[in-house]
Formats: sequence, C-alpha cells, structure tokens
Amino acid sequence: MASVFHVDGTGDYGSFVGLGSDFAKHATAKMRVYAISTMHLIGDSIFDFTSLLTADVETPIMALHRCRGDDGEFFERFGGRYFDHFECRDGDWRIAHRKLTQDWDTKELVEPAFVPNRFHPSPRL
Repeated sequence: MASVFHVDGTGDYGSFVGLGSDFAKHATAKMRVYAISTMHLIGDSIFDFTSLLTADVETPIMALHRCRGDDGEFFERFGGRYFDHFECRDGDWRIAHRKLTQDWDTKELVEPAFVPNRFHPSPRL
C-alpha cells in the first residue's frame, strides 16, 4: 500500500489522516488483529490531467472484510471512492494526496455456507 504514495504523500481516510506510509502500517496492523480475510476491489478510474505532471483521479472502491467479533464472525462491506491527486516527480507517478469518501456500508453476521476444511486454506501474507 505504501508504494502508491510519494514519500511525503498524505491520505485522509476519515478515521486516519497522515502520511500514506503511516496509513499502510496502521491499516495492516488493525486488519491482522480482527480480520479473518479481506478483499478490496477497485473500479474504473476517471483521470483529469490538470497539467503535464499532475492528475486528479476518481476511483470507485469496494472493501469486503470477514471479521471476528464478540458475537461471532461477521462481514463488513464498504463502498466508496478514492479522490487522488497524482504528481509525476522525476518521471515517477504516485499519489501526493488521497481522500476516501464513503458511499455505503453494511454489516451482517456470518453463517458458513460450506463444510469447514472443504477447501485448502489461503496463506496469509
């Protein structure tokens, strides 16, 4: 996650505002505690090149998290959009600033659909 940002690139995720590299550490540590599995999907981006070296980009996203909770496992689903300001520095296009907006979310308890151990477990990186 950190590699999409310039070294001084920032992000505003609502509950976290700061350097993109710090958000990557924060989000990874948080997910390792309560998430069983996660999947993040991004849609087609809309690019507005504001100069030869800058672009504003809007990208729809969806996050799917299977989590541990006090009442058992649950799914969190989140839909939103990234509003990114990209800059090209020394030929390297990366995010200078990202803002995440929330369009919708849901949460529901999980009832397993398959018999446990039917599939090979997915290795966690």
